[in-house]
Amino acid sequence: MSSKGSALATPLDQSSPGSRRAGSRLVLLAAPTQEIGAARLAVAGADGEVRTIQLDRIKAGTRYEWDTMAGESQVPALVLGAAGRAFVVGATGEPVAEVDLERLEVVYHEPRQERSLLTRFRNWLEPAAQAKMPLIGGFRNGLWLGDGRIAVWGQDTVRVGPDRAETTPSGLHVIDTDGWTDRTIDAKAPHAAYAGGTLLVSYRGDGLTGFDPGGTRRYRLFAGQALGVVATFESRAFVAFDHKPMHVLDATTGRVLGTRRSYPRLLDASFSGW
Repeated sequence: MSSKGSALATPLDQSSPGSRRAGSRLVLLAAPTQEIGAARLAVAGADGEVRTIQLDRIKAGTRYEWDTMAGESQVPALVLGAAGRAFVVGATGEPVAEVDLERLEVVYHEPRQERSLLTRFRNWLEPAAQAKMPLIGGFRNGLWLGDGRIAVWGQDTVRVGPDRAETTPSGLHVIDTDGWTDRTIDAKAPHAAYAGGTLLVSYRGDGLTGFDPGGTRRYRLFAGQALGVVATFESRAFVAFDHKPMHVLDATTGRVLGTRRSYPRLLDASFSGW
């Protein structure tokens, strides 16, 4: 299902939860200041011109309740695709906004869910993490896989008592922008990275799993260990542990290529890191 929106030519005076470079342009996802409202996509050209479009169906921003030290935060994912397109993925129940960066026009899509019985069963079994009241709301992150596919993951936090909240992963999803389907790859995935044609999912204290973009598991490594994929470069993934040297993996096969003690920092465009 799709619907269209229109562009606005207003100044950018909002906070920005995310930005991406698209050739000579900078694409920013902006949110209202100190409140929850419609997200806005801004495109800054090399000449300094800034054009914006309001995404009426995507919520973004943060608001605080200073008397209770509680609040809400909504952070959508910004993903740059092929052919001058950007995609903004919001919270559960919101559509995907597809923006033409040249014409600055938006079309909203509602991908059809594709979930297996195993995925639904795992959702029932996985307990949510509870904590003293953090910000409630949703956080999403994402990346472009190529071939019209987007990987999206994140978490949702809801209030479960007067001073407690419950956080659950939204899971790792692959959205096909050709047929507009949404496939759940791993319902408990809290974080993902991409290298060597492999989606790398790191868990809270329980190792690393590699999936191909279609969702087939390639390997499972370091079970029971706390770790994180802190950087990727071409087909290599850099995995940090609590009490041992960083491992360098061939992300395609899962083979350990070596270890290092320092965090990599490269200026190459294919390098991605924290």
